[in-house]
Amino acid sequence: MAKTTDSGLTWKILPEQFANISDVFFLSDRIGYVFTFTFYGELFKTIDGGDTWKLVSNRVPDNHLSSYILSEKEAYLGGTSGVFHTSDGGITWKQEYEEQGLIVNRIAYNGKSLFAVTNNGKMLTKKINP
Repeated sequence: MAKTTDSGLTWKILPEQFANISDVFFLSDRIGYVFTFTFYGELFKTIDGGDTWKLVSNRVPDNHLSSYILSEKEAYLGGTSGVFHTSDGGITWKQEYEEQGLIVNRIAYNGKSLFAVTNNGKMLTKKINP
């Protein structure tokens, strides 16, 4: 993984290297998350802009394709088994939507609602109260 602080003119290789990264999400220039997948998914967190990373969970419930982190406590992820939600920073996850054969390709948030786009053209929505 590499980091830029000058809009891509230069890049710094970060000391921590991950295998099988499925998603990266930053809440700020310091706080970020990396999801990886092996047999079980893993979630790592940085509080120093990516210089160091701490394992949050090695039991993320899905080999997921997309995530949206709302805060340091609340996040959603989607993948081959539907949509999952955490309210404890990624330690535990609850499945919120499941459908046979459904793969969630992308999760997005517009400030009011969460959107999940699926492999069969479906768009799931959920209103989020701040």
